[in-house]
Amino acid sequence: MLMSVGSEVDERKLASEISAGRSRMAFPCEAIPYLLSTADAMIVLLGSLFGGFFYHWVLGTPIPDLTAY
Repeated sequence: MLMSVGSEVDERKLASEISAGRSRMAFPCEAIPYLLSTADAMIVLLGSLFGGFFYHWVLGTPIPDLTAY
């Protein structure tokens, strides 16, 4: 198979132009553990709040006043 001289350069230029057209969000890899631990804490907190609400709703007891807490 014959290839013209400089075809690789044209392909690389085309690939770089295509990738430059897309905007990519820069995200530091070092932040991933902090984001995952924060997401885990939020899941636990929201799960406990919904669990407490669901518990009182199923049993038919009044939900306690949360302003004291």
